Amino acid sequence: MVSSSIRHLHHKHAREADGGDDQQQRPRAALGVAGGPTRARRHRPSDARSTVLDDISDDRTELARFLFVGGEEEKEVWDENGRREGSSGGDGDASDGLATMQAWAYYVHLLPREVQSERTIMYAEAYALFGALFMNTSWILYEWGSPRNGYGGEGTSIAAERAFNFIVALAFSGNATLTVTASTLWLFSIVYSCTDKEWAVKCRKSLACCKILFLVTIEFTACSLFLGVYLNLSPYLPETIAALCVGIPLFLMAFRANCEALTALAPLELYHSPWWFRFLIYPSVTHKGREELRSRAKRKADQMRKRAYRERKVVDPGSLTGPRSGTSIGILLRRAAVNLGRLDDDMSSYEAALGDDWYDHPDQMKKMSVGDLKQYMPRRLAEEVHRLVHENEL
Repeated sequence: MVSSSIRHLHHKHAREADGGDDQQQRPRAALGVAGGPTRARRHRPSDARSTVLDDISDDRTELARFLFVGGEEEKEVWDENGRREGSSGGDGDASDGLATMQAWAYYVHLLPREVQSERTIMYAEAYALFGALFMNTSWILYEWGSPRNGYGGEGTSIAAERAFNFIVALAFSGNATLTVTASTLWLFSIVYSCTDKEWAVKCRKSLACCKILFLVTIEFTACSLFLGVYLNLSPYLPETIAALCVGIPLFLMAFRANCEALTALAPLELYHSPWWFRFLIYPSVTHKGREELRSRAKRKADQMRKRAYRERKVVDPGSLTGPRSGTSIGILLRRAAVNLGRLDDDMSSYEAALGDDWYDHPDQMKKMSVGDLKQYMPRRLAEEVHRLVHENEL
């Protein structure tokens, strides 16, 4: 009840603080780069100062790479040569993802702004409550499995007992660190997310850290469980074998079910995860398996990109018909044409005319008046382009 009230109050304040910000963001999507080769440009992280649509349109950002914007050229190299260019292995590696656990936080970044901070609070709350409650489980396992506490069996192996204590110590460390990290993030989110519009972007590393600690806690606790069963029942061999033969398959069955669900629901996040996590969840070592995961990820990326534009009520540059260019100037001209109801008109001649005078980016057009732009395009189009360029400064 308390946490629900906190989220309700936060949601109200977030909308008031956000104001009409979405209206100011709408023209900004036209000023990014939606496609084109990525190798000639140095990759840059998503900047908290820029909008989500700017990051999607600029193929140098992590968010654009996350959504496969501008990545088709690399896929063509794979199809032609049988392996991805730049891969080190002889058989090639289909993964050209970000290889970071922060990929699991980009979903929050793509949500509408009034929802981002609330979802961040919910994530931090869930991790904090899990860590606090699971601490009891870890302690019960230690008390039950350790021979020192009177519950474990007698005459057990010293090596097994030392291994059990070591693994339980790791489980306690991960569990306690998860609780402290998630609780801190929970409190910070409640305090700062209402006033900082980019809070969801800035706390991606904290969310990724919580996910890693969550996995560490689960894995080490499972190992300590089975070692505890052995130490507690080891004087009675039939019971020990029966308990392990039932407990281990049950755990593996539940773990496999969760992995399959995660692969089906979040193939994009899984594709961009580090290799060790991807192999843990989706242990496919064949080229066909990797390509299947990539195909699923690209379909999910397309859905998420379209949803981001649709929820912000902005025309998706990727959905425009007619001759198209992936440059920022081309996107700006097409956006202006859409606003004027001239979706099917060819803007390439106007783009070429601007390029002849070395206007390669909308920022270079900020000092141009409508009269200056009229030399390159019809007046109505020039007025709309002038409006879009200067509204981006708001």
